[in-house]
Amino acid sequence: MKSIASGYRHFLALSNEEKPKVYAWGYNRRKQLGFITNKNNDSVKKPTLIETLKEENIEQICCSGHCSFFLNKTTNVLFGCGNNSNGKLGKPEFKEEKKVYVHKLHENVANVFGGHSDHTLLIKTDGKLYGFGCNYSGNPFF
Repeated sequence: MKSIASGYRHFLALSNEEKPKVYAWGYNRRKQLGFITNKNNDSVKKPTLIETLKEENIEQICCSGHCSFFLNKTTNVLFGCGNNSNGKLGKPEFKEEKKVYVHKLHENVANVFGGHSDHTLLIKTDGKLYGFGCNYSGNPFF
């Protein structure tokens, strides 16, 4: 494996292959694994391939609470899934959909950093830093 990331009761792993694959497991009630597991979206006990990302050149993975992020550094497109309360996916208007679980969120992204549970930071290709999510405790917003 090239890298791993840990959210709140869920995990991601990025394979060390020429065309990296992303695997997810753990808690999935907020759809943070990027796929449907069963009727209740219960936990997944072993690493499972996120099929919707297999054609993407994902080079960075990140978790933030009940969210997961995936960065294609070739196209600089950030994908994400999971709980969007407080706009922590960076898309305030985003509503949960029944069929699409991994969403294209932002373009021109160079790096992404997950917060403890309710906020996320990203650096755009122009060097600007952006923060989104919960701001109750003065978490950074730019």
